[in-house]
Amino acid sequence: MQLARETSRVSYYREASGSDERETMEANNAIKNKKDALRRTAGSEHKIDSVVLRHRSPLRSLSPSNSLILSINFTQIMLTETPFRPREKLLEKQRLFQSIQKHTHLKGPMDKITTVAIPLALAASSLYMIGTGIYNMANGIGKKE
Repeated sequence: MQLARETSRVSYYREASGSDERETMEANNAIKNKKDALRRTAGSEHKIDSVVLRHRSPLRSLSPSNSLILSINFTQIMLTETPFRPREKLLEKQRLFQSIQKHTHLKGPMDKITTVAIPLALAASSLYMIGTGIYNMANGIGKKE
């Protein structure tokens, strides 16, 4: 439980450019030592190291030499998150997908009218109107003189 609390905690520290690199290295070593101590007390099952993300300070114009370093340990996330979907969820999705046909097949004459006759009538009427328009343009019917 202590490891879960410590690994989910986000630690911030400032890094100044130039002469303060030693302080940054000391802060990195302190964080590493703390994580090593936590691993020793929790056991040897946690072998994932932390990830360090860097981003610039939003007040870059006011203090150009400072940047913020964000150190996050993703150990707890990696240990709880599975790489694939669990089998139970896959079976549930498969069951739902297979039951779609039961709900979508044509059940009666009204379903045939709504799913077949209406789209067929719309397609036929649009093709007829396009055909008559092409015929009229080709023969000059409806042209103003």
